[in-house]
Amino acid sequence: MTTSKNQPKSNGLGATVIEYPASTNRQQSAQEPKTAPVHKLDLLQHIPDCMFKRYVLDVAKMTKIPVNTSFLVGLGIVSTVTARCYVVMYEDRGYQPLGLYILAEHDSGTGKSWMLKTYQTPVFSSVKALVSDWQSRKQAAKAANEEFNEPFPDFSYDTDATPEGLDQTLEATRGYFALASAEKGLANSISGASYSTGKTNNDLWLKGHGAEHHSSKRSKRGAYNGDVIGAVVNIAQPGLVQTVLTQSDHSGAAERCLMISEESLLGKRKHGREHRHFPNEGDQGAYDRIMRGLTVLATQNQPIDQLSGYRLSRDDWDKVFALKDEVEPHTISGGKYSSQTLKSIVGKVDIQVMKISANLAILDECPPGLIPSQWVDAAIGIVRDMLEYTYRLLIELDVIGTNALEDSVIAYLSEKRTATRRQFDQAKRKSKPWSELPKASTGQAMRDTIDGLIDKGIVGEFEEFDAANGKKITTLKLIA
Repeated sequence: MTTSKNQPKSNGLGATVIEYPASTNRQQSAQEPKTAPVHKLDLLQHIPDCMFKRYVLDVAKMTKIPVNTSFLVGLGIVSTVTARCYVVMYEDRGYQPLGLYILAEHDSGTGKSWMLKTYQTPVFSSVKALVSDWQSRKQAAKAANEEFNEPFPDFSYDTDATPEGLDQTLEATRGYFALASAEKGLANSISGASYSTGKTNNDLWLKGHGAEHHSSKRSKRGAYNGDVIGAVVNIAQPGLVQTVLTQSDHSGAAERCLMISEESLLGKRKHGREHRHFPNEGDQGAYDRIMRGLTVLATQNQPIDQLSGYRLSRDDWDKVFALKDEVEPHTISGGKYSSQTLKSIVGKVDIQVMKISANLAILDECPPGLIPSQWVDAAIGIVRDMLEYTYRLLIELDVIGTNALEDSVIAYLSEKRTATRRQFDQAKRKSKPWSELPKASTGQAMRDTIDGLIDKGIVGEFEEFDAANGKKITTLKLIA
């Protein structure tokens, strides 16, 4: 494969940089097959021994779901509460909310709802107790003929909410929302796939990741004008990640998410009483206590600009900048992270480090202020691992990678039987996976991909007489 002068010297985070040759006159040879061995993901290796690490392991064993999924789902649920309690500060400007966006897909019948509910239970019980106390005080005030102006302790999880539906809740919560579900319908809503018109309409959801300003106008229903702050946890059937990737239409939806698709343990699980597992009582009690305390604070729904903040030290910011410098060269045209999705993910690595490190510090009961370096180091390791994992996941899902390009040509010719290169270009240029490539590289990538398939003996190129135009044309056909 011809390399460019601009190719990064570093091999990146694990694999060779993918490039499309710049010359059309070179001798064509067969393209390299997809080379993306499974990335061994072990997120907990980055976290020192602590209550939450042990609890994540126990919940994974109890529900019989892989531990990386358990960690991301658990941390995501924690962030649905911490997002209403604290923020994390940039070094030189503003802040980020703590809400994470987690997409985890897993087979049906594998305990997804059980895992989700396990992490949510102390939040549910705390909200129930707070609402009960509020109602008792309200009734007592009414019986005493006294004014009662305490705000309602408003916190709930929406499981399948459209942007229009969320709009009606934001006024009461001062812009906060929490989405959590074990069904794929939530992904359809947030990606816009549930809209028959083809529009995504996920602006509110996108802005909630960074506490951006949102202004809506709805006819005959409530509207909202202010900051929106959200967190999302969706653990659902296979196809969840693909839905968000393909339906979000480069809106930035997928790029805000930490996405995972681990192989299930179906066929390997043991169900007898001797194989049951429950979390350690001490860790369960500590997790419940921390989450109940956070929920009390979260239900107050204080304006985000009044929340206390966490921050990284100067030295830890230097580590974050080093991570950004490490991955930046691979966003160059034709580089490993040059697809639109991956470039956007790379652009948000500092934000993910900020959010993850602050949430880990809160679980370690660190007060607002400086985040201990161990949690920043852990977050950097997690984000680096997730970037490599996501790169390989996108190849596996045929969103990027040479096989995805080849498959697009093969599928098109299977349907059309014959086509010219120009016809293929016009039909597929704006569709995935081609739309993931830099625009300047798309035409060359199409030519190289077709030439590679010809070299492999899968596609043939033939001269034919076009009676309609009275000219000879060159057409492509599948021959294998």
